[in-house]
Amino acid sequence: MSESDVQDRPASRLGIRERLQLKAVADAVCAELGLSDGERKRRRAVEQRIRAAYLGGRREPLYLVSAGLQD
Repeated sequence: MSESDVQDRPASRLGIRERLQLKAVADAVCAELGLSDGERKRRRAVEQRIRAAYLGGRREPLYLVSAGLQD
């Protein structure tokens, strides 16, 4: 699955729990990168890459991914 396929896939095809978990992970990654809420284009790119990795790759529980980003 290419990145453009993932971008075209509507978020509604993901379950609400998946969307919330992906959003939490994306927020944590953006915080670690120092991206503010105003940097929408860069935040969107991070979110798309996280979604692509989730949809196209091995699925690790998101709490394991986000655990390394918390203090």
